[in-house]
Amino acid sequence: MDACRHDLFEEVVGESDYRYSLGSNSSEFVEKNFSEGDWSDTVYVTANPHFHKTHFESLTGKKAEEVFHEVFHTYETDWNKDERTIMPEDVARDAETAANLFPDKKLIIHFMQPHYPFLNSDLEESGIRIVDGEGGKTIWERAERGEIDKREVRGAYKRNLEIVMEYVKDLNLEGTTRVTADHANLFGEGGIYGHPKEAHVKPLLRVPWYDLKAARAN
Repeated sequence: MDACRHDLFEEVVGESDYRYSLGSNSSEFVEKNFSEGDWSDTVYVTANPHFHKTHFESLTGKKAEEVFHEVFHTYETDWNKDERTIMPEDVARDAETAANLFPDKKLIIHFMQPHYPFLNSDLEESGIRIVDGEGGKTIWERAERGEIDKREVRGAYKRNLEIVMEYVKDLNLEGTTRVTADHANLFGEGGIYGHPKEAHVKPLLRVPWYDLKAARAN
């Protein structure tokens, strides 16, 4: 999942292990994880536009299709204009397709939520900043300026997490399935909101590491 804090994950799902991400935002996550190493046995299903061919290559020096066995660019095929994001059901659909087409490969399934825009929320914000597009003032910038109440933002973020977890829990995949995130999100720590690049503080790097099938068994 994208921009998922460990502490709020535990509020929604229950006790979870954790790991520390290599990056504090998606571009740093991509750069530090996929510039090196062998990912040829992995299919990446992504709602995150940082996997856009131009952007990914600028970060890693490689084309995404050269790094992974296959890439499903769900953010390109299923952009929802009304919600200004990629809906979790579309990612789940592509994940199922990938699992059926490539049963012998590992999968990374990158949902966009709980990253804003917040679904089923009255909060007004500018949507995800697309790689080649222009965005206005983000919801985090508005929160830093006191234009939005911290509790309201945190509540909308939590609801976004609850929504996407319904789709994550329904994933029917072979083998071990770990639920984690590319990075977390700050909610006013040090006066900062969001997930700026190279902000290497624990609340922003600490992400869930949750065994989905073990949790189901319990």
